Amino acid sequence: MRVFIIFILFSVFNITHSQYGWNVQNSGTTQKLNSISNTYPHTYLWAAGNNGTILVTTNGGINWLTQNSGTSNNLNSIKFVTPYKGFASGNNGTILRTTDGGITWVTLTTGTSMNLYTISFDYYVWPDSVYTLYAAGQNGTIIKTTNFGVSWFSQNSGTTYDIHAITVFYYNDVWMAGANGTILTTSNGGNSWNIVNSGTMYR
Repeated sequence: MRVFIIFILFSVFNITHSQYGWNVQNSGTTQKLNSISNTYPHTYLWAAGNNGTILVTTNGGINWLTQNSGTSNNLNSIKFVTPYKGFASGNNGTILRTTDGGITWVTLTTGTSMNLYTISFDYYVWPDSVYTLYAAGQNGTIIKTTNFGVSWFSQNSGTTYDIHAITVFYYNDVWMAGANGTILTTSNGGNSWNIVNSGTMYR
């Protein structure tokens, strides 16, 4: 009897856990997708990619719909903070903003023509007050907005290497990483950036 019970439990365990893993979803596009972002409720996700591609799902990826980004530039990063408010950054200084979940995207004036590989909100924002964002990319470019993207100003990163990732650890405490083992950090919102020795030359 003990052997029989153990066998049943083992079988149930296998059946239960065999459902976990990765499943291929039909995105409906052949474009390269470079970034994905979700927000609460977690069934809402957006993906962005080459040639201005933006996709959205509201049911956890069962169906993906194409949104009109209004640009043909490659989009490298997308970030949403609510189901309505989001930004995307891309090549040639492109930054897009939406306040209606991507039904309409507005192209913002960034003041740079460099490729922007990453964009991020400040550490914590209320859904109704998204103001401070950072975007970074080609040749060490860093730009910042404190008014929801209405105006952007450049910051001196101290490097000419491409920047590919941003994480905001806390208010004004920001880290960036990129090519040639580059790691940058600031504790004053980017007024000054410090280069950290990462110990590697890899991107």
